[in-house]
Amino acid sequence: MDNLGPENIVFVSHEGDLVDDGDSRTQYERMGKVMSTLDGEVPYATPPGDHDWFEQEDRSTSTEYYRESSVDHATRAAVGSADQHRMT
Repeated sequence: MDNLGPENIVFVSHEGDLVDDGDSRTQYERMGKVMSTLDGEVPYATPPGDHDWFEQEDRSTSTEYYRESSVDHATRAAVGSADQHRMT
């Protein structure tokens, strides 16, 4: 957080793989706590990576925990409405 002003950071992008195991609610809870340090400080987005799916590399499986996580809610607030950016 110390570098937001000096480095003129106005947006943070995470490049996916928020967790190692997409079917682990515990890992999402931990990531939510970590990413929440950005809440109210700088907008950010966190697209899901291949590890964020219930079955790695299988995009037909659920991203339920990702969609429930505080990280996804912050992403939606930063980039637009949930209806416009909802993943299926």
